[in-house]
This record gives sequence, structure tokens and C-alpha cells, in this order.
Amino acid sequence: MSKVRRELREQQKLEKKAFNGGVPVSAATGSSSIKNIIPAFVAGVALGAGVLFAIGSGKQTAQPVVQPAAPATKTPETKLTIGNLSSIFDAELAGVDIARLNLLCAESLPGRSSLGIEESLRAVDQMAETARQNIARNHHRFVENPSEYENSEIFYRIGMMVTTLGKHLGVHYNPTKIVKPTLENKGDLSFFDKADDVFISGMMTTPREGTCSSMPVLYVAVGRRLGYPLKLVSAKGHLFFRWEDGKDKMNFECTNRVAVYDDNHYKNWPYPIKDDEIKMGWYLRSLTPREEAAIFLSIRACTLLYHGRTTEALLAQTQASLLQPSHPEMNATLGLIAEQELASIHGTNYVHAKESEQSDPFQILQEVEAMNNMNRRTSSPYQPFPNIPNVNIPSPFPNIPQPFRR
Repeated sequence: MSKVRRELREQQKLEKKAFNGGVPVSAATGSSSIKNIIPAFVAGVALGAGVLFAIGSGKQTAQPVVQPAAPATKTPETKLTIGNLSSIFDAELAGVDIARLNLLCAESLPGRSSLGIEESLRAVDQMAETARQNIARNHHRFVENPSEYENSEIFYRIGMMVTTLGKHLGVHYNPTKIVKPTLENKGDLSFFDKADDVFISGMMTTPREGTCSSMPVLYVAVGRRLGYPLKLVSAKGHLFFRWEDGKDKMNFECTNRVAVYDDNHYKNWPYPIKDDEIKMGWYLRSLTPREEAAIFLSIRACTLLYHGRTTEALLAQTQASLLQPSHPEMNATLGLIAEQELASIHGTNYVHAKESEQSDPFQILQEVEAMNNMNRRTSSPYQPFPNIPNVNIPSPFPNIPQPFRR
């Protein structure tokens, strides 16, 4: 028998030991002795195609297992990173799960639980499935006594969903974050000291605590898994969610109990909103996926700012402002972080002149936005006048350095 034939037979014996009918021995028998088989070969390789092994030295060499090629087309979620949120197309962003988007913006933040994004998403899926079962199991309650649910099936479904997450699964508001809505508290960055309090990651593991920055996001994520047309909505310094299907529109406040309020409630709570601010589209409007991403990035920036990571905070808030460039709170936060970054560089407190005299912190931003809108309406790509001779006209500002002349 030739040397090659003997080696081929030895190879066949190795394959029979390593695999049981195409199934690895460790999987078929529960044994972990596969590590003793050197080398490990792929089962079912035809002898006519040749078997890879070393002959010259008499020692067999383990071959790497070839992994299947990745799909040619990737979903937006596989390409999603914090760095490209401000550049991804709206159509792609609309296909991203709001829970994934929120968890992504919480990555690597202080106070973030160790549960990964994929594990957290599976937890959200399980929450949705539990809610689905409870809603179906108790639907007879609504049929028998609709008045107990405001004579609204929408109210019943959302109420049962929130009850499932709260009473059954333990999701609740962090009591240490309950503060009186004052301008002083609104500017208190200690609200963002712990990422799990302001992102849905905090409700994936015990003690399952959240705030108005995270709980409405979780309800929207679970509700969308149930097929409900839920939208995230921004009031001033507050988030809530809305059922909006083109026919029905209901605002839900569920951080403490299930309640329905109209838009007028949020015009005065938690902070007053002016009619002009609503007309500008800054508040009380269902958010687009782009605006949802902007809010999550801004929350990320505030968390980083509280912990003194001003450069990272500035990057996150810049992205948020690019996604929602006309929003006053985005611009105000960006300015605050920029001041802190300059202060960290120069060791100086950069404070706006007359800041203490400004009673309404949004008035200046409104005036700036109005000027910007006027400039956008009146600006055009000016072209130089034709047939102007090349004449050296003296500058009316001779003391200004040449690069700064216009």
C-alpha cells in the first residue's frame, strides 16, 4: 500500500472520529474531547477534491475553518454607529429600531449597565411578547366594561401595555430623580449623572428604573413591536409619547400612572411653552426618526458633560445640532458645552454678557433664529457685476489684516 493511500485511510479514520454523521462529536455526545483531535477538518470533504495536510515533516497542520461570506447587502442597523448618525439618510434611519438607536447613544457612558445592545434588544422583545399576551388575555375586560377604559380600545391597549411593564415586569420611575420643575432644576446636570437613568438600558436589568427621558422611549419601542402607531413627542424639558394613526391622536403620560392629556396641558407643564415656539415646530410635534436621534445624542452629550468629558460631549452635541439645527435647546446645549470646553482649555469662565439680565433663556435664541431665517430668505449666490475694470480700490478699513477683509 502506497504512502499516500495509507495517509488517506488515516485521514478517513480521523474524520469518522471527529464527526458523527456530519455532526461534531461534542454536539452529538456532549463530550468536549474534540480539542484532542488534531487537526479538525470539515466533514463531507470529497477525497477527489484533495485533503489538506502536511506530508514533508510527517506532522499534520490544523487548517482554519472558512466562515461563510457576509451578505452583500447590509441593513441600516448593521452600519449604524454613533459617528455616522448625523450623515445617514432619513429613509435608512426610519428603518432603525428606536430601542437600538437609544441604546447605541448610551454606549460607553458612565453608569451604563454591562448588558450589551443585542441582549437588551432581546429583553425588549420579551417585554413586548409578555405585553401582547396580557393584552389578548384581558381583552374581555374591555369588551365587558369599556367605560373602565375611557370607552377607548386605544386607552385599553396602552394601559395594559404600561401595566404589564410596570406591575408585572417592575419598570418604574427612579424616585431619586423626582424634582420640582423649576428653571434651576432644569439646568441641573446631575439629572444626567447615570446613563441608566436617562437611557432605556436602565430598565433592562434590576432595579428597572428610568425617567421621563427613557421611559417614554421604552413604551414607544414596545408599542411599535406590537404594531401600534406610537410617536415620541417633546415638551420643554420633557418627553412623552403619542398614539397617532391619522385618525386618532392621544397623548400618554405614563411615568407614574396611565394618563391622557391634550396639548394644552404641556403648554404649561413642566415648563411654559410659547405659541411662537410651537409654530416654529420646536415642541408638541411628533418627532421624526432624525429628531429622535438628535434628542438621544443630546442626552448623551449632557451625560458626558456632567462627568467632565467636554470634548466628547461637544462632538455628540454637534451631531445632535446637525440633526436638528433650528431647535433652541439643541443650540443652547451646544453653546453651554462649547463654553465648558473653552474653559477647560484656557482656564477661564466664558459667560455670555448680560446673561444674568436675561429673564427668558429662550428669547435670545428665538431672535437669532428669526435673523437666520431672514438671512436664508434674502440670501442668494451673488455674482460679481459684469465688465468691472480691474481697479485697485483702497480699502475703507486699512487697519484690518488682509485675510479678514471682505
